[in-house]
Amino acid sequence: MKRLRLLVVTVLAAVFVSAASAAKKSKELNLFAWSEYFPQEVLDGFTEETGIKINYETYASSEEMLAKLIAGDGAYDLVQPSDYMAEVMIRNKMLRPLDLKQLPNRKNIEDQFLHMPHDPEGKFTVPFMIGTVGIVVNTDVVKEPVRGYKDLFQSKYKDRIVVVNDNREIVSWALVTLGLDQNDITPENLKKVRPLIAEWVKLIKVYDSDSPKTALLGGDVDLGVVWSGEAARLWEEDKKFAYILPEEGAHPFVDVMAIPAKAPHVDAAHLFLDYIMRPEVSKLISDEFPYMNPNAAARASLRGATRQSCELSGGHELHERLPRHRPRRGGDRSVDDRSEERSVSGFDLPLFPGERRPGWVGWLLLAPLILWMAAFVVVPTAILAVYSFCQRDELGRVVFEFSFENYVRVLSPTYLWIFVRSIGYAALTTVICIVVGFPAAWCIARSSERWRSRLVVLLMIPFWTSFLIRTYAWIAILKGEGLLSGLLKYLGVISTPLEILYTPTAVVLGLVYAYLPFMILPIYSSAEKLDGALIEAAHDLGCGPLRVFSQVILPLVKPGLYAGVLMVFVPAIGMFAITDLMGGARVPMIGNVIQNQFFQARDWPFGAALGCVFTLLFVVAYALWQRRSQPIREVRT
Repeated sequence: MKRLRLLVVTVLAAVFVSAASAAKKSKELNLFAWSEYFPQEVLDGFTEETGIKINYETYASSEEMLAKLIAGDGAYDLVQPSDYMAEVMIRNKMLRPLDLKQLPNRKNIEDQFLHMPHDPEGKFTVPFMIGTVGIVVNTDVVKEPVRGYKDLFQSKYKDRIVVVNDNREIVSWALVTLGLDQNDITPENLKKVRPLIAEWVKLIKVYDSDSPKTALLGGDVDLGVVWSGEAARLWEEDKKFAYILPEEGAHPFVDVMAIPAKAPHVDAAHLFLDYIMRPEVSKLISDEFPYMNPNAAARASLRGATRQSCELSGGHELHERLPRHRPRRGGDRSVDDRSEERSVSGFDLPLFPGERRPGWVGWLLLAPLILWMAAFVVVPTAILAVYSFCQRDELGRVVFEFSFENYVRVLSPTYLWIFVRSIGYAALTTVICIVVGFPAAWCIARSSERWRSRLVVLLMIPFWTSFLIRTYAWIAILKGEGLLSGLLKYLGVISTPLEILYTPTAVVLGLVYAYLPFMILPIYSSAEKLDGALIEAAHDLGCGPLRVFSQVILPLVKPGLYAGVLMVFVPAIGMFAITDLMGGARVPMIGNVIQNQFFQARDWPFGAALGCVFTLLFVVAYALWQRRSQPIREVRT
């Protein structure tokens, strides 16, 4: 009887575990892919059919994908590397072999695309889309022939060019322009192309890998180096856009789908792969994003303009003839070569030291804060300091070999200039915020109590809306055919659109808009406590307005002023989103460079060295603030 009970319990437990496991398998799929590649209709169709929720995250370059995949350590079920990056991942055992039995629709893929150099046996990847990188020209505006990079990157086209925000691509263009092999990325060749890229950077107005067509359609630029699928969509919109393969040399790319080695939902990944290889589903993708489709059954069903658009990405002959990108070998620094020209993201951490010595009750109350600071400030900073003296390997992983090389690179003129420029823009932003914010804070503080609360609410209203939405609103206002230019043209003030967007002016304007409330609020807090009788007494003693301000008002509101300066200046140095969105990656600051090292260049040690120097700047700024504000605190106490 006992054995029978044990058997029943065992069987029930097995059924329970199997049911739980089956339920777990089909709940979600974490898809990490290029932006502008999967129509929402396709994603929704898969979810509706299978019940599997898709968490879709995007990236702008294969290097960014690799860095996040390494850092995520099992966060993604499907990734979409380009062919050369897939070869690196296969070589380093980062991809899981496919279970071909679960992919019956793989038969729809042309055989030649199933056995390519990056994956000769077709065991790890499924080809998704194929394309080229070439030059787009607005022929209504540009009348001179543009045959290659030498024709494109000329001073007469300054601020009229958009390029994909991809380090490997730009380095390869420079290599072929100098007659070198696009895959021969060595320190010697990088030294040769550096001056050429430096000249090109001065001419480029916008860096955009996600949707480079946007700047061309909006009239912000007239030429660009873009993906062939983007060129095809431009051509669909307006036949004035011509697509040219540069005469110096071009290359095809094959974007593939693959399952990471540590993918948590392998069955869902296979289901999705097989789903998108259905002819009708693959056709939906080509209809939306017209690259060359390796799915023969889907390509045969394309008609009219869509078929013509897909043909812009080239045919079999072209893709067999052109040289491909191959993996970079150890020691490659190509990603760094224009990191100072990129603008991505960067965040900073303020410091909050205590000023009093608490008793045991105080320490007990402070314990959560101390633990939080230790876990999320002290320990990460210590790790950053350790990494800054290390090196990296081919995949961007940290190699613990002690070296001062990273700090030597930080002191190079290129990065020192970026530090100086970042401080300059932050200082200018701070000054403008003081000039605008001080009168505003004073008016709010001295208004009646009834109006004071309303004005403070009005000041806070923008924070109820997403920062990105507010930034994109400024883009809509400042762009060439935006609201500001439209209004001024309507009033007859100007005849041609204003060129404000993607300039330093736009960046400073965006920074001031973002941080102005952080200047107003602390000044208001100090001014609101100011006793009006002191001002009246100063006037009674014969002081003029200027002397009242300098001798009475300013000393009493200095604590708020210093706090405002710190709250604006420090984060403004590390701001990334505004410089990226409103500067078009043409006004890089140090925060952008640091983020680029971690997520694009995959050079964590060098990024850590930049971060340590950046942190030191914060400490110095805070120490200066403490020194300046201490006398005021003594007077108040």
